[in-house]
Amino acid sequence: MTTSIYKLTSPKIKGGGIYLNYQAGFLKAIDVADAQPTAEQLGYLLNVLPVYEKELAAIKWGTMNVVPLPEKSVKDKIKQYCAAYKEYRDVTYTPTQTEKSNIRTVPVNSELLTVFFESPLRDYSINNYIKRINVTKDILKNGRDIQERFPNDYNHELYHKLPPDRLLAYQKHLHALGYRRNKVGKWVLGDQL
Repeated sequence: MTTSIYKLTSPKIKGGGIYLNYQAGFLKAIDVADAQPTAEQLGYLLNVLPVYEKELAAIKWGTMNVVPLPEKSVKDKIKQYCAAYKEYRDVTYTPTQTEKSNIRTVPVNSELLTVFFESPLRDYSINNYIKRINVTKDILKNGRDIQERFPNDYNHELYHKLPPDRLLAYQKHLHALGYRRNKVGKWVLGDQL
């Protein structure tokens, strides 16, 4: 199935571009991304946007610029990831076949890789990159000072499911709420010790 991505930009739309995703010639998705179109602009776009990719060129876009974005091949994504891994970790990375097939659906660019490799992780595999792609995008857009959102009480199941890096953050969160470990190692509020 062929996928084509187009970026729509206009000096009248604040914030950035709007992305159109066509699969097998049909409109599959519209991603407003960082763009901030008004309701009128979005309404106009939805009215003139063709369902069929072949009709895209026939539309008079006015001040809007429509540019097809070349899709990176899996090989290009793997090369870029492995180069970044070598740069940050000083070791050659050998991807597995599963990783090669899974990275197909995930964006790989220098900004995302920089955020990923500069994160305090222990696992810098492609699988972990894929698992953390939404967090990585969030950090890229909003910055690193993102507060982890944990429940405001001790949750036994959550505590035992968390990976070590997030477990430490959860323990700090519990301490901030006044929880302490009692003599048998259970988390209780400070006044219940």
